Amino acid sequence: MVAVLKELQNQGEGTLAFQVFEEVRKEHWYKPQLSVYVDMITVLANNGLKEKVEQICSYLKKECLEPDTEGFNMLLRTLLNFGFNNTAMDCFRLMKLWESEPDESTFRILINGLESNGELDLLLSVKDEAEKYFDGNLEFLEEGEQLILNEV
Repeated sequence: MVAVLKELQNQGEGTLAFQVFEEVRKEHWYKPQLSVYVDMITVLANNGLKEKVEQICSYLKKECLEPDTEGFNMLLRTLLNFGFNNTAMDCFRLMKLWESEPDESTFRILINGLESNGELDLLLSVKDEAEKYFDGNLEFLEEGEQLILNEV
């Protein structure tokens, strides 16, 4: 079933992938992984299935996952790339609740994504949190900007 799910995701079949995903979640052997959620969100968002993206995120909130900062960073980046700003913030709170420690990349992803999406209120709250988290040292944001400029 997982192979079928991956193939449907690869083919961009959002509706069918969603149906298979729901069946996979019911299986006794199913162990949730953030990467599967990221792949589902990507295929659904690419197909314009915003309600299904929100539903996938509601499923995620009911899971109990191991701490995975890198996985959450992928999730946050994906949500922000598709304009799911509030959902990304919900997942950021979930990340901390599940004891996945936000790192510099986490805050860089959030700040850059929210800024790109024009979410100034959320951006300011994330910057405030980053300042508290890193004792006022936000030099890593400037380094991230340099990395982005160098890639262009």
